[in-house]
This record gives sequence, C-alpha cells and structure tokens, in this order.
Amino acid sequence: MRAMTRGTSAPQRALEADIADYSFDRAVICDRARTADILLANNFHFENNCAVLAIDGYPEAQFETVRAMLKRNPRLRVFALHDAKGKGCRLAHTLANDPAWFAGQVDVVDVGLRPRHTRAFRGLLQPSVQPVTPGNGISSSDAAWLSAQTLELAAIRPEQVLKRMYKALNRKDSDGDGGAGGNGGSSSSDDSAGNAGYAGGGGASGGSGSSVSYDNTSFAHEASDGESDSDGFG
Repeated sequence: MRAMTRGTSAPQRALEADIADYSFDRAVICDRARTADILLANNFHFENNCAVLAIDGYPEAQFETVRAMLKRNPRLRVFALHDAKGKGCRLAHTLANDPAWFAGQVDVVDVGLRPRHTRAFRGLLQPSVQPVTPGNGISSSDAAWLSAQTLELAAIRPEQVLKRMYKALNRKDSDGDGGAGGNGGSSSSDDSAGNAGYAGGGGASGGSGSSVSYDNTSFAHEASDGESDSDGFG
C-alpha cells in the first residue's frame, strides 16, 4: 500500500481530545504543514511514539498543547525535517536556540534536506527566488548553493520519506546521546553549522542554545536499501 499525501482521508487520530495524556519520546518538527501532513496522514506519529509539528503552528488545534508537552520532557529527541531552502536549513538552528522551542533543553538532529543531500536530484532542482545569507545554521558554502537553487521534499516519494525518517529516528536511538549515527557533528556557530556535520566533525554548542547535529545519511542517495533509482525517489 502506497503512502498517503496531504488531502487524503487519513484517520484523524492526531485530533484526539486526550492528546495531553500521551508522552512522546521523540519529535519531528517540519518547516511546513505539507511535510507534517505526510507523516500524520500515515500515522508515523503513533507508530513511532513521535510528535509531529510544523514550526509555523500546525496542526493548529493541538500545536500549543503538544509543544508544551515536549518542552517538559528533558529526554526528548528532536529531529528537524525540511526542504533544502533558506528557511528550511535554518530550522534546526531555530529549534535549538529559540526559547519558545528547545533552547538550552535538548539537542536537535537536522535530518535534511540540506545541499549535502541533493546530489542525486539534480534534475529536480528549482531555481532560488531570493539570495540566502550565511548565518543562523547556514554555512557560507550552503548559502551560495541555496542562493542558486532549491530542492523540496516533495521530490521524494512519500513512502521514502517515511522509510528514511524511520531510519533517522532509530539511528539516533541506537547511538544513544552521541549524535546522528556517527555521521554528523554538532555546532551552534553560524558558519560551522553546515560544514561541521558534513565533515563528520563538530564541537559542543556554546551560549544558551542547544547543540545541532547533522544526519548526512538517512536522506542521502546511498541510504537506499537496495531499491533502484527510479523506485527510491519520485
């Protein structure tokens, strides 16, 4: 059975009135509602004990309740899922440094998409509509790439998004608190935020923010479990 996308008649279990009774160990925060809907429509949140929110306040009815629940959990694991765009690539930095989110509380794993993940999708890239400046989680090299082109998660089939997010969550679980599968680094500085994870290195976060690590494998082309190019990506 193929994964569902936004607009399908998925079960609305995310809207249960007793949502405050749940205890989520993990959270996926997306840069847009459309991406969150892919996970919610396929019950990713229930099957993986994982809250799913979009940073702009979606789903509206449960957003503040769920976010407050997450902020009370000192052992929460947070994953940022986003397009390879300026706003998306700043998502993990925002989550780790904004007091309204998780500043100084828990670390954040940036799952992607970042420019590092886009090699296999050159035919699906779109021109950027505005320049992107370095800082706040975007390195100089990433800013140059994002100023020229973008890549949306919609380029990847929904079932592959689900599979790769499952890998990302369970890679973090198997590695404990030490980072994203040994393939990312942690950083809170503006310019090193992109490069540290890509190089497999990094440092501890500074200031009052939490650290950000970079998962370079879950959405990389080579992460495929034997599926062909045409089957693995839309």
